[in-house]
Amino acid sequence: MKQNHSKISKPSQPNIDFLSSTEAIIAYSDDEEIIRHALISYAITEAITAGDQTALEPYKNVSLFSNISHYEVGSPLRKIKNLTMTMNTLACRAAEEGGAPLVYVRTISAAFAEKIESATDEYTINNIRDNLLNFYCNAVHEHNLKNYEPIARKCYSYILSHLSEDISMRNCALNCHISYEYLSRTIKKNFHSSYSALVHQLRIKRACVYLHSDKSIADIAEAVGYKSSSQFCHAFSKIKGMSPNKWKKLR
Repeated sequence: MKQNHSKISKPSQPNIDFLSSTEAIIAYSDDEEIIRHALISYAITEAITAGDQTALEPYKNVSLFSNISHYEVGSPLRKIKNLTMTMNTLACRAAEEGGAPLVYVRTISAAFAEKIESATDEYTINNIRDNLLNFYCNAVHEHNLKNYEPIARKCYSYILSHLSEDISMRNCALNCHISYEYLSRTIKKNFHSSYSALVHQLRIKRACVYLHSDKSIADIAEAVGYKSSSQFCHAFSKIKGMSPNKWKKLR
């Protein structure tokens, strides 16, 4: 006999495709484990879309499947990796819908996919999963551009897309088709920061994502636009209060 399950409440602007699939699972599945997985996944993606760490907290350190033996073929570690890869994809999509810039969440997705694949035990994978959920949730909380002026969103996205390059304020203004002075005022008004400070902040945030991968400090420095490892480490320490290596060890 089909079990009764509490009906999930719809958010004000839900992901219709995911919501529909979740409700279909609850309505038609007799498998308690699949229903549990659907409800947890739904709650996690809703928390990420809202950028709500408080709502996300109860689902950290929670196994998506308490018994995964009959869901996939392969070793237990491979099954856990596949499930975590799926959650990475769902969380990435949720962050995009929450207003986080596409280029930023795709960077998070790629870095954590690499980390998941290289993991050698379940404990490590669970830690990676909790970290990636935090990153996506923070991406929405810190990078949500929906409430900013259109020109501010355009400038912000341009900077994010060119962090590895020499993105001078003048080049940004030219590519956004506005004057140097107007760009300066726009950045100050919308982000309460100078242009150079904003660029450094975004470079260090991108670096924090890469620090979850196997990239070396030198490679990360180059990837986020610093001319040397020492320049990168100085900028990182100034913003984070510690060296990149120390920050990585604490994570």
